[in-house]
Amino acid sequence: MKHLDALEISVEFGNQLVLDNVSLSIPHGKLIGLLGPNGAGKTTLVRALAGLQKLDSGHVELDEKPIPMFDQQLLSRRIAYLAQGAECGWPLAVERVVELGRTPYLHQRRRLDENDYSVIEKVMQDADISHLLGRTVSTLSGGEKTRVMLARALASEPEFLLADEPVASLDPLHQLEVMELLSNVARGGGAVVVVLHDLNLAMRFCDRVVLLNNGTLLADDVPEKVLNNEMLKRAYGIEAKFIDVEGGRWVLPWKAI
Repeated sequence: MKHLDALEISVEFGNQLVLDNVSLSIPHGKLIGLLGPNGAGKTTLVRALAGLQKLDSGHVELDEKPIPMFDQQLLSRRIAYLAQGAECGWPLAVERVVELGRTPYLHQRRRLDENDYSVIEKVMQDADISHLLGRTVSTLSGGEKTRVMLARALASEPEFLLADEPVASLDPLHQLEVMELLSNVARGGGAVVVVLHDLNLAMRFCDRVVLLNNGTLLADDVPEKVLNNEMLKRAYGIEAKFIDVEGGRWVLPWKAI
């Protein structure tokens, strides 16, 4: 089975240790939620998994091969990274932005083919942006832009999708739709790591939850074993109430400790 692995990685910014000897394995077929308070190291970790972050120690491997050994074009087919608040710097039409996700497949040809357009159409439908066809990205709301950039990432048909807070600017409907989309990507055999702050979205949709605090990994397990009062106190300094609804457990942050 294909794996993306962080092996004892550490990252320092100046004199601050942002990641401290973190190890994490990302297999196919799983939606993994990456949680933790602000400044815990979540963004740095997903950037490291994508091969975009310089490491001070440890390394990241894809199928037991260090990331730096991969051809960049091949790597961009296998791993897609959606940055927090990702923006398009040019006044392009929505469909053109999504088309850019097919760039890793154009090294031997200059134009998109029928298969490319089929993929583009599907991911636009999946991200609920087909109705934005012809619009310029600069005219879109923050939530619409987020879904366009998610469609662009999915257009590369990655084996591993690393998404940093993709639901942060979305309304409740589109939060649910995006999480369902990410879940379907994982169920289809892909692998997804998603940075979240919403404990209930993590509880409902994620197969595993990885909890960071101060650059260290506190827990890595199924949501029910990670999102408990002991771990929430250690990570966030809060106490929560738990409610069982329709066979699922819901987390209500209750008070600071």
